Amino acid sequence: MLTPINALRGALIDPARRERAVLVSLAAYLVLWTIYGTIAKSSQGLHPDMTELIAWSRDLAWGYKHPPLAALIVRLWFSLFPVAEWSYYLLAMLMPTIALWIVWRLSADYLDIEKRVAGLALLMLVPFFNFHALKFNVNTVLIPAWAATTLWFLRSYRRTVPFMPRSPAWAPRPACWANTGRCFCSRASPSPR
Repeated sequence: MLTPINALRGALIDPARRERAVLVSLAAYLVLWTIYGTIAKSSQGLHPDMTELIAWSRDLAWGYKHPPLAALIVRLWFSLFPVAEWSYYLLAMLMPTIALWIVWRLSADYLDIEKRVAGLALLMLVPFFNFHALKFNVNTVLIPAWAATTLWFLRSYRRTVPFMPRSPAWAPRPACWANTGRCFCSRASPSPR
C-alpha cells in the first residue's frame, strides 16, 4: 500500500529526479481533479460565473463588472481546446497547478527538501487549490498571479537570484511590480453603482 507513496517520496527527495517527479505529480494532480470536476459536476452544468466568462470572451471589452484578464484567458484557451466542460475544468485546475509549481520553486529558497515535499503535499489537500478552483472565475485567475507576485517579492529582497547569479538586488523587482499590477487588473471592479 505505501510502496508507491515511498517511491514518489524517494523521487521527490532525489536531486537528479526531483523536478521531473514534481512535474509528473502536478500533472497527475491536474488530470485527477479535472476528471473529478467533469464527473462530479456533469449533472449540474457549468457554474454561472464560468458561462459568463465564455460570453465575455466572445466580445472582449476593457471590462464588464471585472477587468478582462479572465475573459482573455478563456478566449485564448477555447481557441486551442473545444468548448466543453472537461476542457473548462482543465483550464480551471491549471491555475492552482501553476500556483503549486510556483510554491515549489519558492520553497526551494527557504526549506530543506523534506519540508518542501511535505509542504507541497499539504497544499494539494487545501480546498482552495482544488474544490474552490474548479469554479473558474476571476478569483481562480489570481491563484497563480498571487503566487508569482509572492515569489518575485521575496526574491527581490535577496542579493542574487538563482537563475541570474550576478544580478543586482533590484533585478526581480520589475517582475514583482508587473505581477502585482496583473493581480489588480484581473480582480478590480468598478465603483459601486
